[in-house]
Amino acid sequence: MKTIYAFGDSHTCMFSEVYRKPGTSKPDVIPKVVFVDKSCGAPMTAYSLDQYDDQIKKVLSSINFELEDELWFVLGEIDVRFHVFYHHQRLEITLDESIENVVNKYITYTKTIKDLGYNTHIVSVVPPQPNPSPHFYDPSYQILNPIRGEGITVEDRVYITRKLNELLEQKSLKNEIGFVNVYPYLVDPVTGCNIPEMTKDGMHYYYIGDMLIDKFHLGD
Repeated sequence: MKTIYAFGDSHTCMFSEVYRKPGTSKPDVIPKVVFVDKSCGAPMTAYSLDQYDDQIKKVLSSINFELEDELWFVLGEIDVRFHVFYHHQRLEITLDESIENVVNKYITYTKTIKDLGYNTHIVSVVPPQPNPSPHFYDPSYQILNPIRGEGITVEDRVYITRKLNELLEQKSLKNEIGFVNVYPYLVDPVTGCNIPEMTKDGMHYYYIGDMLIDKFHLGD
């Protein structure tokens, strides 16, 4: 049986059975794939992932990896919500340049993990919240936050997310890192934002493991 270990920010919860949507139950069949949330709970960003190298190595050393097992990195939502736009303003660079800086640092670090022999994948960045956000940690885009950047709109966040995912897919392929594109299954095609009914708090998705096993034929 393949085990997929998810590591990253709080959005790894969508790979945890604990967050299965109320009223739903496990499939009757014996699973061919098991997801394990190995997040350390820190508010990590894709841009600064290398700063958590010690924590990541500690987590990896605690896992008894089998040949068929995979490691999925789940990051980028915090970069979209805060840092990309802030760096775009503070460094006086284009939004696309700020996005590419995040992608380059994320790819560089995950490649070092891949080179250690781990079957490494990057999960696409989840869609942003609608505006105004229903999530109590982020009540309004209009309120100035010095880390978020001044004036960021939901349209900006939709664009940043799409561009991040586009570049991540391209550069993952180039560096022989797996790319797991969950974005099309989580996004509202009209708004470009998340689908609130699929989330437990307007921001974090319920467990999506069963859907991914089906859509991506995992374990076949």
